[in-house]
Parts: sequence; structure tokens; C-alpha cells
Amino acid sequence: MTRTRIKWGIILILFLANIFVWFNFSSFNSRDYLTLAVLDIGQGDAIFIEDKAGHQILIDGGPDQKILAELPKFMSVSDRSLDLLILSHPHADHLVGLVEILKRYQVAGVLEAGAVYDSAIYREWHRLLAEKKIPIILARRGERIRLADAELEILAPFENWRGRSSKEVHDSMVVARLLVASTSVAILTGDMEQDLEQRLLASEGNLQAKILKIGHHGSKTSSSENFVKKVAPEYAVISVAKKNRYGHPYPATLKMLENLNLEVLQTSEEGAIVFRTCSSGVCRL
Repeated sequence: MTRTRIKWGIILILFLANIFVWFNFSSFNSRDYLTLAVLDIGQGDAIFIEDKAGHQILIDGGPDQKILAELPKFMSVSDRSLDLLILSHPHADHLVGLVEILKRYQVAGVLEAGAVYDSAIYREWHRLLAEKKIPIILARRGERIRLADAELEILAPFENWRGRSSKEVHDSMVVARLLVASTSVAILTGDMEQDLEQRLLASEGNLQAKILKIGHHGSKTSSSENFVKKVAPEYAVISVAKKNRYGHPYPATLKMLENLNLEVLQTSEEGAIVFRTCSSGVCRL
């Protein structure tokens, strides 16, 4: 009788222990928020998005292998897969890190404009995509990438750039708006120049968003005052390296943003800049 009681006592303890472990594991992995992180990768762009269901998107990858050290800060060490890579345009400071990601992660799909651009790293990008048989979605204005209670709306490019080249590759920039429920969370601009900003101003009745990723690292050719006022963000985020050779961000651009009473955040000063959706809309961590 004593042995039977001991045996059933052990079984009960193990059962309760399993429930406890399962409960904590479930609590750890469940979330009711979306994360948007502008990663600290130097003079370039890399933006990580994870929705409440765990879908993961990486927009651009920065100029070198630094993304390989930054991304695991926001993903489980054992997680080696991404649902979508988005290439805003094929300049090296946005693309090199994505090529490194392709070599080391399982990627379900890629979205890009498909414009012709002659560079060794862009050729390597497409070689790897073909080798790994990764589907390519060509970005066009009006397309929507649906997530759990969120979506990415493609605002640009306006034209079909597949197989076409341009004197200025920024003309084919992939620009997206992140929406969660009824909240416009962010406008993600890549290196969008003022000409494309004007096209958006002319075609979009409402561009408001809580976060504006400032175009082209705060250069003087991006972020016109009219465009920034139309977005009316709470946060203006600049992905940039300290003491870079381009002089980014441009002093006049910074001054304009400050005059509009925006909270200006630079990766060169803050490191990775992380936001989560919250009861008030968007909260900075």
C-alpha cells in the first residue's frame, strides 16, 4: 500500500510539474503585441518586425555581417527561419546583410521591386535566391502583406520595375506602411527621395503614422518638411552610423525635425530602437 501511494504520489508530482512547465512555456511564447526594431547595423538600414503570432519580417540587412550579431537579439538563438525578406533597393548598404542572411537562414519568401541594377552583390543575391528556390514577390503599390492583426501596405513603387533599369535606383524604392488593427504604426521609407515623397503626397489622402523611418539616413535629399508634416509622426527614426563619410544626418534635416517637436532617435546614439504596440498605440522600449 505504501509503495502504491508513493508511486501515485510521484506520478501526481510529475503531472503537476508538466502542467507548470507547459503553462510557463505557453505564457513565454504567447504575446499580444507586435515588435518593430530598427537595428543598429551602422551606415545602412535593417528593420525587424515580429507580429503577435510570431511571423517575422526583415526589411533590408545593412552593409556587412553585423546583422548576424544583431538579429539574434530579437529572435530565439535556435530560430533560423524568416517568413519574408524585403529589399527596399539594391544598394550595398541595404543588401549585403540580406545576402548573409540568405546563406544562414531558411527564408520563405522575398519581396523586391525587381529593377535591373548592375552590381556583384545584387547578382549574388539573385544567384542565391535561384539556388535556394525562394519565391520572389514583385513589389507594386497597393499590395498588402497580411499578418496576425497587422499588415504591410506597399505604397511604392508606383510602376512595374521588373527588368527595367533607371538612372537613379532610388526611383524604384519599396516603401511600406505598417498597420496594426486601425492604427497606422509606421511609414518605412528605405532611401526614398523627395521626388517620390511628392508622388505619395499627391496620391495619398492620409499618410499619418506614429513612426516615420526617415529616408536615406537623414540626407538633404529626403524628408521634405511637407512630407514629414503630412505623416505627423511622434517618432522620427534615423538609421545611421557615427561619423560616417556622408555627413548623415544632414544638419538642416535634423533642425527641421526638431522644429516640428518630434522625438528624433538615431541608431548611432541609441543603438537598436525598439517599439511595441500597446494600449496607447505604440510604446518605445
